[in-house]
Amino acid sequence: MNEIRKNREEEIIIVHAKCKMPVVLVVEYIVFMIAFVLMIVFGILKNNSASGVALLLFGIGGLCIDVLSCLSHIYSIKQNTCTVTNKRIYSVKALFFSKTSFSYRLDVIDNVEIKNDLGLKKLVIYFSQGKDAQPQKQNGNIVNDTFTLDCIDNNDEVYNAISKMINDVKTDKDLHTDIEMAKVGAQEKQASAFEKIAINLRNTPSDDSHPQKVTAPDYIAELKGLKELLDSGVITQQEFDEKKEQLLKQ
Repeated sequence: MNEIRKNREEEIIIVHAKCKMPVVLVVEYIVFMIAFVLMIVFGILKNNSASGVALLLFGIGGLCIDVLSCLSHIYSIKQNTCTVTNKRIYSVKALFFSKTSFSYRLDVIDNVEIKNDLGLKKLVIYFSQGKDAQPQKQNGNIVNDTFTLDCIDNNDEVYNAISKMINDVKTDKDLHTDIEMAKVGAQEKQASAFEKIAINLRNTPSDDSHPQKVTAPDYIAELKGLKELLDSGVITQQEFDEKKEQLLKQ
């Protein structure tokens, strides 16, 4: 079993997500800023005509909105955090001035993938138990058991860490299941063996006319087996005493 998956150990941070403004968004904001600046310039060159005033006002308004949107987006990205440990994933997702915090155990995560939408990489976490974290559309259907975090600079590092931890958890679950099934099988075989011994004991006549010589190791082993049968309730105390007395006479 992987050492970092042992529950008795302290929580260990595996990787931190590094969030920053994607180059695609930076270019997009710059392009709009240039376009609005050009509108302002053309509006000034129109010599106070109606169209010039309209261009000037539209350019100034658009430039202000673009700058404010860019600054708020940068602020939001700086507030984003995502940390992967050996037990859970916890994160803060900010959108402008609102924040959404989440913390999920690794055993409720079903899968993780990286999506690339027009140059914007997104880390998408899927849950096997339906967390209603953030509605997503897949093939036209709404899926509620997902959580998306974008603007992560080290997407591959975070993805690899989460994938490895998920595989470790699934391996642990499979190993635990195999161990439990093996225990059940062993208990069933033991119960069956005890039942056969008990049946043989009940069917064995207590005739001392032909005693069999029993060595000390055989006597101890058989007495130990009888005690286990008594403790497990397969035979009664009376049957145990009778067989014990029979062994002592041999």
